[in-house]
Amino acid sequence: VTLIKRCKMMKESSGDDGHIEMGLSSSTGMKPMQISNTYDPDSGWTGLVIGRIDKRVWVAVTALIFVVFVTGSLISSASDPGNENKNNSTGLQNPNLPSDLVQFECPSAFVNDKDFDTSTYIEETQKLFENNLTHFLETFRKEGYDNWGKSYETVKNKSYHWKSTMFPPELNDGDSIYESACGIGLNLYMTLEILNEIKGLKDIVVYGNEYLPVSAEKANLIFDNAAPFNSKKGIICPGDSTDLSFVPSNAFDLVYTGYISPVLDPINVGFNDTEQNYKVYESLCEKDDWKSKKLNELSQKIQEDFYAKWVGHMVRIAKPGKAIIVEQVSVPFCNNYFDWGGVAREWWAPAAKKYGWDVDTNSFVMEKDLIFRNRYHVFMRKNAP
Repeated sequence: VTLIKRCKMMKESSGDDGHIEMGLSSSTGMKPMQISNTYDPDSGWTGLVIGRIDKRVWVAVTALIFVVFVTGSLISSASDPGNENKNNSTGLQNPNLPSDLVQFECPSAFVNDKDFDTSTYIEETQKLFENNLTHFLETFRKEGYDNWGKSYETVKNKSYHWKSTMFPPELNDGDSIYESACGIGLNLYMTLEILNEIKGLKDIVVYGNEYLPVSAEKANLIFDNAAPFNSKKGIICPGDSTDLSFVPSNAFDLVYTGYISPVLDPINVGFNDTEQNYKVYESLCEKDDWKSKKLNELSQKIQEDFYAKWVGHMVRIAKPGKAIIVEQVSVPFCNNYFDWGGVAREWWAPAAKKYGWDVDTNSFVMEKDLIFRNRYHVFMRKNAP
């Protein structure tokens, strides 16, 4: 307001036609505009270049702009009680982490080009914590959050043998875990519970990424305010699990994913209706002609390349000699129409060589999943130096 009053005063004393030209540079890409006696508060000004006015006036306005900008920034910071935690809540570099723990910057943006059908999931996730976080923590065990379709307690009971067998021997107090595609953080929360129940582990530092920013936001909120067993939140980013280039190599004591979301339409059938797409893929599975077989082979290769890219990043960021775990692996679509496609058990060891994963090909351990039909879990170990 003070700035606009100053401009009006300058207009009245300008001595020429009373017109002041201002060029505006804005993050919204606004073109230069002219200002006389009017002002649009929604213009989104970020800088001013003033012409056709006296040099002394130019200096005065420049100084005034600087004072307004600095004062406004200080007032904004002081009046926002959550300002000091903004980096945490968005998953950016965490200033509260000790310097000896893993630090990295989340990607400022990534291309949302996957063919996942996420509209319903996003809507459900946005409604979480509408009452408050305390209410959520009191009730989530009986609910089917994170698109699981089953309650937290059911998933925990069915996952208990695998998690209690494969995770605790790999970790000690104060170690770090990274979950690729962590959702709102419930799988991480469950894993920490089981680690504590089986081995009494605490002080684990948790990291992760999640493709949907709304879910990453919820995961940060949970681990900022209710991390169990004295665990610490490292960094949880919005990010694509097939491109973890922002995460340092050889960094974590255990890396895992609760589920690799498959490519739903590998050969781009292109129907808007997912069910129509599935019918096309089913027909390809059932036909015995040369064309159908080749399309099936291409579809499966695209799926396998996608899995390999996801797992390759997990292997890279694990410390040498440490565990990489993939849970809830789906089998190829032609072997199970009730799922969305995946890879066969026999694929893994040859894939390690084909795609150049730095893992011990003799370390693979697999176990049948007890929740979903025909799914399975995979354990592997990164080669030691």
